[in-house]
Amino acid sequence: MNTNAKNKWLKRFKLSLLFIWFLSLIISYFLFRAYQNEKTYASELEASLSLSESTNLILNEKEALTLAEYDRCQEFVLSKSGEFAEFQYCEGYIDWFEVTLSGL
Repeated sequence: MNTNAKNKWLKRFKLSLLFIWFLSLIISYFLFRAYQNEKTYASELEASLSLSESTNLILNEKEALTLAEYDRCQEFVLSKSGEFAEFQYCEGYIDWFEVTLSGL
């Protein structure tokens, strides 16, 4: 009878260890998945940030070029010398700039 009680206790102990091992396996799986998701989101955020920075650089370059062309056209119109086609282009560019991009 004593050995039967030991066997029951040993069996329950082994089942408890198996249950704890299985539970830790499940928790580890979900923690690993959460880590992978966080890693994926971090890389996506980094890529998005890099794209945003490069887009801002391009926009700043375009803004600088637009302002430079506006200044050049203003000087050209004020000097009243040069070809007529260039004069018309500059007048049109100045009008377009003042209507659409006057906030720069």
